[in-house]
Amino acid sequence: MLVVLPLAAALLLTPPLSKPSSPHAHMSSRRSVLGGAAAASALALLPTSPALAASSGIFKPAAGSLEGTTIFITGANTGLGLESAKRLAAAGGSVVVSARTKAKAEEAAKEVGGKTIGIELDLADLSSVKSLPARLEAAMGGAPTIDVLLNNAGVMAVHSAPRPG
Repeated sequence: MLVVLPLAAALLLTPPLSKPSSPHAHMSSRRSVLGGAAAASALALLPTSPALAASSGIFKPAAGSLEGTTIFITGANTGLGLESAKRLAAAGGSVVVSARTKAKAEEAAKEVGGKTIGIELDLADLSSVKSLPARLEAAMGGAPTIDVLLNNAGVMAVHSAPRPG
């Protein structure tokens, strides 16, 4: 791991080898550099011992290991956000799941169980973002301390190419 992380840092700090021919050409080179850094970081997380390699590969924190920890997860009503919330709550963490609508957030909180709170947060709506601290304080019964912020919210746009024929 000590070898891989300096490699990732070197990839991030390395300037492009040639001048871009258009003002937007730097975007693809930046993406490839960041992609390389992400791949290098992922290598650092791969199991290195035979015991870890033989495990199921699903991270499950020890029960009670997150007691007293508050985790806020954006976009936690489906996919990786929801699955992360389930595992973190199972380890005893107080989890706050957010979604674009109150109904979706509450449904996710109910599915996660444990000490989970669902709260509406639409990151595309500035008024929703600005009002979050007050709503979070009301939902948690006082000024919350967020120990972990898991930024998971995002929009996935899948563009399909026209079919030939």
